[in-house]
Amino acid sequence: MGFWTRPADFGERLTRRGFSNWDVRGMGCDTRGVYTAPRRVTVDEVTEPDLGAYVAVEQQGWSLPASDAEVQHGVYLSALRAHPRRVHLFVARLGAEVVGTAGLVLRDGYAYLLGAQVLETARGQGAYRALVTARLEFLRERGIGYAVTQAREATSAPILEHLGFETLFRSRCYRLS
Repeated sequence: MGFWTRPADFGERLTRRGFSNWDVRGMGCDTRGVYTAPRRVTVDEVTEPDLGAYVAVEQQGWSLPASDAEVQHGVYLSALRAHPRRVHLFVARLGAEVVGTAGLVLRDGYAYLLGAQVLETARGQGAYRALVTARLEFLRERGIGYAVTQAREATSAPILEHLGFETLFRSRCYRLS
């Protein structure tokens, strides 16, 4: 929700009905900047054989129910096979272990970065930064000059700001547990 939401007390109404909330920033970044990632972290684009590992780590990182894994695998498999392909998925590794996942959606002239997460045991080692850097390089190599995302204020937004993303708007998200 943002300044455009009506009625003005909509957020309070959701909270009274048991919704949790968190602050987010809409952020954007020119992909032509110079970005560096820690050498100890590698990032690879996901292919069909890697999809199972991607889904497993995403499930773990987002605390998603195991019952969702098959559905997510099918959705991502369709996205990987689509023509034209608009969704690209990435994994971050420390050594051989997949410790983070992220994606992007290609739009007309820009991309939307989404779903970046790093397993709690691997945080603080540069995996999130490596996922951001790899996706920006991926876009730059394809001539896509701008990336946007929505970032949680408490986690991703400060990191993205440090990497050169600008805040475009502020909002609040709600979820019924």
